Amino acid sequence: GQDGDQIARSVKQSESGNMILAGSFEYFIDSGCEPMTSLGGTDMFLFSLDYDGLCQWSRQFGDSGDQYAEDLCLSPFGEIGLTGFVQYSVDFGGGSLTCAGLIRCLPGDLR
Repeated sequence: GQDGDQIARSVKQSESGNMILAGSFEYFIDSGCEPMTSLGGTDMFLFSLDYDGLCQWSRQFGDSGDQYAEDLCLSPFGEIGLTGFVQYSVDFGGGSLTCAGLIRCLPGDLR
Protein backbone atom coordinates (compact mmCIF):
# COMPACT_ATOMS: atom_id res chain seq x y z
CA GLY A 1 0.00 0.00 0.00
CA GLN A 2 0.82 3.64 -0.44
CA ASP A 3 -0.14 6.76 1.48
CA GLY A 4 -3.74 7.75 0.88
CA ASP A 5 -6.62 5.60 -0.29
CA GLN A 6 -6.71 3.30 -3.31
CA ILE A 7 -10.20 1.85 -3.64
CA ALA A 8 -11.62 -0.33 -6.43
CA ARG A 9 -15.38 0.24 -6.34
CA SER A 10 -16.43 -1.85 -9.31
CA VAL A 11 -15.08 -4.91 -11.15
CA LYS A 12 -16.67 -6.32 -14.31
CA GLN A 13 -15.59 -8.96 -16.80
CA SER A 14 -15.37 -7.78 -20.42
CA GLU A 15 -16.47 -9.77 -23.47
CA SER A 16 -12.78 -10.63 -24.05
CA GLY A 17 -12.48 -12.09 -20.54
CA ASN A 18 -10.41 -9.25 -19.06
CA MET A 19 -11.34 -7.81 -15.69
CA ILE A 20 -12.09 -4.07 -15.75
CA LEU A 21 -11.64 -2.24 -12.44
CA ALA A 22 -12.92 1.26 -11.66
CA GLY A 23 -12.16 3.22 -8.53
CA SER A 24 -10.40 6.17 -6.99
CA PHE A 25 -7.00 6.94 -5.52
CA GLU A 26 -5.11 9.61 -3.61
CA TYR A 27 -1.46 10.48 -4.20
CA PHE A 28 -0.17 7.43 -6.09
CA ILE A 29 -1.24 4.06 -7.52
CA ASP A 30 0.50 1.50 -9.71
CA SER A 31 -1.71 -0.65 -11.92
CA GLY A 32 1.16 -2.67 -13.27
CA CYS A 33 1.02 -0.75 -16.56
CA GLU A 34 2.43 2.53 -15.32
CA PRO A 35 2.45 4.41 -12.02
CA MET A 36 -0.12 7.20 -11.70
CA THR A 37 0.16 10.32 -9.55
CA SER A 38 -2.96 12.21 -8.49
CA LEU A 39 -3.44 15.55 -10.24
CA GLY A 40 -4.54 17.22 -7.00
CA GLY A 41 -7.27 15.64 -4.94
CA THR A 42 -8.65 12.16 -5.47
CA ASP A 43 -8.63 10.88 -9.08
CA MET A 44 -10.59 8.15 -10.88
CA PHE A 45 -8.87 5.13 -12.40
CA LEU A 46 -9.75 2.37 -14.87
CA PHE A 47 -7.59 -0.76 -15.23
CA SER A 48 -7.90 -3.76 -17.52
CA LEU A 49 -6.28 -6.94 -16.21
CA ASP A 50 -5.95 -10.18 -18.17
CA TYR A 51 -6.60 -13.71 -16.87
CA ASP A 52 -3.17 -13.78 -15.20
CA GLY A 53 -3.70 -10.40 -13.52
CA LEU A 54 -1.34 -8.55 -15.87
CA CYS A 55 -2.29 -4.98 -16.70
CA GLN A 56 -3.43 -4.52 -20.32
CA TRP A 57 -4.13 -0.79 -20.07
CA SER A 58 -4.88 1.87 -17.47
CA ARG A 59 -6.51 5.32 -17.50
CA GLN A 60 -6.62 8.17 -15.02
CA PHE A 61 -9.20 10.98 -14.83
CA GLY A 62 -8.79 13.97 -12.55
CA ASP A 63 -7.96 17.60 -11.91
CA SER A 64 -7.21 19.72 -8.82
CA GLY A 65 -10.50 18.63 -7.21
CA ASP A 66 -11.90 15.24 -6.27
CA GLN A 67 -13.27 12.65 -8.68
CA TYR A 68 -14.68 9.33 -7.45
CA ALA A 69 -15.62 6.39 -9.68
CA GLU A 70 -18.43 4.42 -8.03
CA ASP A 71 -19.46 1.92 -10.72
CA LEU A 72 -18.76 1.03 -14.31
CA CYS A 73 -20.88 -0.31 -17.12
CA LEU A 74 -19.80 -2.26 -20.19
CA SER A 75 -21.67 -2.18 -23.49
CA PRO A 76 -21.90 -5.22 -25.76
CA PHE A 77 -19.60 -3.29 -28.12
CA GLY A 78 -16.76 -3.00 -25.60
CA GLU A 79 -17.46 0.60 -24.59
CA ILE A 80 -16.97 1.54 -20.95
CA GLY A 81 -19.00 4.03 -18.95
CA LEU A 82 -18.63 5.33 -15.40
CA THR A 83 -20.80 6.60 -12.59
CA GLY A 84 -19.42 8.63 -9.73
CA PHE A 85 -18.76 12.13 -8.48
CA VAL A 86 -16.83 15.07 -9.96
CA GLN A 87 -16.01 18.12 -7.84
CA TYR A 88 -15.04 20.57 -10.60
CA SER A 89 -14.39 19.09 -14.01
CA VAL A 90 -13.06 15.95 -15.66
CA ASP A 91 -11.56 15.06 -19.04
CA PHE A 92 -12.50 11.64 -20.42
CA GLY A 93 -10.44 12.26 -23.54
CA GLY A 94 -12.68 14.63 -25.48
CA GLY A 95 -11.82 17.81 -23.59
CA SER A 96 -12.58 19.12 -20.13
CA LEU A 97 -16.19 18.77 -18.95
CA THR A 98 -17.50 20.99 -16.18
CA CYS A 99 -19.97 18.67 -14.55
CA ALA A 100 -19.69 19.17 -10.80
CA GLY A 101 -21.79 16.68 -8.88
CA LEU A 102 -22.95 13.17 -9.58
CA ILE A 103 -22.31 11.64 -12.99
CA ARG A 104 -24.34 8.84 -14.51
CA CYS A 105 -23.18 6.05 -16.72
CA LEU A 106 -21.42 7.77 -19.60
CA PRO A 107 -20.94 5.19 -22.36
CA GLY A 108 -17.95 5.92 -24.49
CA ASP A 109 -14.62 4.51 -25.41
CA LEU A 110 -12.68 5.22 -22.24
CA ARG A 111 -10.10 2.53 -23.01
